[in-house]
Amino acid sequence: MHNRNIPVFDLNDFLRSSIEVLGKGKFGTTYKSNLESNAVIVVKRVKNMNCLSKKELIQQMQLLGKLRHEERGIELGLI
Repeated sequence: MHNRNIPVFDLNDFLRSSIEVLGKGKFGTTYKSNLESNAVIVVKRVKNMNCLSKKELIQQMQLLGKLRHEERGIELGLI
């Protein structure tokens, strides 16, 4: 069961959407996407999960979380 307020999407939904690169860094690329369902999401594509420690992964998710607070209505994802 999932929360109805959180959009459910898959990789194909993301690939069909309007995508904007927000930034590229040491760990990967961050994208902002407008899905066909009108949901706005931010996705972090990590280059290599094996190079991330648990602490670094948590830090990356916290950075994405700050984006949500700055721009209301944005959901977050990690691929």
